[in-house]
Amino acid sequence: MTQAIVCRNREGLVLATDSCAVRELEDGRVERLTERKLFALGRHAAMLAVDAQLSVDLAGQLQAWLLPRDLADVTDVLAVSHDFLTEGYTRYLRAARDRPPGDHTVPRHLYFIIGGYSPGGASSGPEAILLDSEAGELPFKETRLGSVFALPRRLLFE
Repeated sequence: MTQAIVCRNREGLVLATDSCAVRELEDGRVERLTERKLFALGRHAAMLAVDAQLSVDLAGQLQAWLLPRDLADVTDVLAVSHDFLTEGYTRYLRAARDRPPGDHTVPRHLYFIIGGYSPGGASSGPEAILLDSEAGELPFKETRLGSVFALPRRLLFE
């Protein structure tokens, strides 16, 4: 699981994450990898992909699709991102349903954190939003984060 930290005030926003990824090989060995989990979604927004490899894959696809559109308002980025991620996760869940049991797993938790601000907007500063799904549930639950938020590396054990 990824360590994710969000700190914000009226002046700015910090999104931080580790780059550690772990993959279990067929023979039971564990391979440690370095992976990018922080993605720009425009000039004023970014996203943390947390936990499953699927979240990193979807975040990369979202970045590739969203950057050319150059949305400035974080509210617009959030709305488009929410729809894009829901569609991508729905496709993944349908494909998983059609595969033999044990061939394709549904992540227990899927998390994304989107943060940013709207230049010239009426908002009181940057915002950060957690999108999460447990055991394939959709729509994503959306939670506005406060000034400080931490998602521990082993959420289920801490």
